[in-house]
Amino acid sequence: MDTLSIKQNASISTKQSQHLLLSLAMQQAFHVLQMPVLELAEWLHLEIEQNPLLEIDHSHDKNREALDEFCQESADYSEYTDRATEEFEKKRKAYQESLLTYPTSLYEHLMVQARFTFETKEELNIAELLIGHLDKQGFLTTPLNEIAPEIDSQEISRILSILQTFDPPGIAAFDLRSSLLQQLRLKERQHSLAYTIVQEHFDNLIHNRLPIIAKQLKLSIPEIQEIVTAEISPLDIHPGYQFYEEYACPLIPDIHLDCREGEWVITVNHGPLPHFRISSFTQGLQEQEKVFVRRYLANGEWLKKIVHRRQDTLRCIATYLIKKQALFLSGEQKTLHPMTIQEMANALQMHESTIARAVSNKHISCPQGMFSLRSFFTHGVTCQNGQKVSNHTLRQLLAQFVENEDKIRPLSDDAIAHQFKKMGIPCARRTVAKYRQHMRIAPAARRRKWS
Repeated sequence: MDTLSIKQNASISTKQSQHLLLSLAMQQAFHVLQMPVLELAEWLHLEIEQNPLLEIDHSHDKNREALDEFCQESADYSEYTDRATEEFEKKRKAYQESLLTYPTSLYEHLMVQARFTFETKEELNIAELLIGHLDKQGFLTTPLNEIAPEIDSQEISRILSILQTFDPPGIAAFDLRSSLLQQLRLKERQHSLAYTIVQEHFDNLIHNRLPIIAKQLKLSIPEIQEIVTAEISPLDIHPGYQFYEEYACPLIPDIHLDCREGEWVITVNHGPLPHFRISSFTQGLQEQEKVFVRRYLANGEWLKKIVHRRQDTLRCIATYLIKKQALFLSGEQKTLHPMTIQEMANALQMHESTIARAVSNKHISCPQGMFSLRSFFTHGVTCQNGQKVSNHTLRQLLAQFVENEDKIRPLSDDAIAHQFKKMGIPCARRTVAKYRQHMRIAPAARRRKWS
């Protein structure tokens, strides 16, 4: 019988490897560099509250004296106001508060109509359930058997059919086609050619295949165009959008550039940032007490250092942008020179990750307008004459080609690529298609106007 023997040998070996170990202070510095000014201001207020040695320095507040003077004048004025004036101010304030309104949502708009339409509580509950499943476009994309599997399908379909007659027209449809058909039925156009086109030729309609529709309906293309323009185009393709409110966040630039008498002035926006200082009570502490607060003291000093370093980094980036993109920033030129993060990092003797973090989620204000710092970094192609053209310039040229094209014979992607080659710019058809899709420009078949 064979025997199996196992031998174990112990050995010691050394291996050398490189690892990047980030301390907490370095992570905090990267975090400060990456944040935009409003987010940094909120974060600094939180850090100041958590550090007992830091306090807000109000000496830098320019409006504090004016505010104190206004409060003093208000206090003096209140001493001389009589009861009649106070009553008048209360009535005026109540009237102003009564004028405050908020936009009505699609849910509220439909529920008001549902309460006047449905008599029983059960019907109103089903209607509320269906209304709650509508998306922002006003469509019901969830199957009925998933919304309420315990409710009879005929009953929920009946409630839905009533909801589809509510305002705005086309609401609670399953898709765009059924929404357009609902709107035509509400206009009593269910026996019209427009209804037939949407019902039986919807795919050809959205792809602008008017000759196919004209051939199948035995009509001319101008007749089809007239029907589409007069009856189908005025229909609402997004019934719920008129009640959809999307609040945009304010864009606060981190860098301001002004050109005054030919000289560029760089201003790093630190207005929203709180000014803070180390509390003065640390001067009278004993040595043992200083050991206890040493961590908070070091954190406060480091916090001031990394905030100043962030401002210096942004100032260096703005200086380099002026050097490379001065004509664009001033508005004299609409195109950008090709520029990469690696190129800027080498010029400023910084790491690429530092530049990437510094330009993240930040904007710059200049005479040309407000732009994202990230948008200045574009790759480019080399023309036949050796000059480099950025991707930003290629997109602008593409938009000009589409705007100036013959709409009866629009330019295809191959034709646009050929136009670039005539200008000495090598650009493949796939590149043109990628830029066109990124700019949300329809293909040539959908841009065509038939005659």
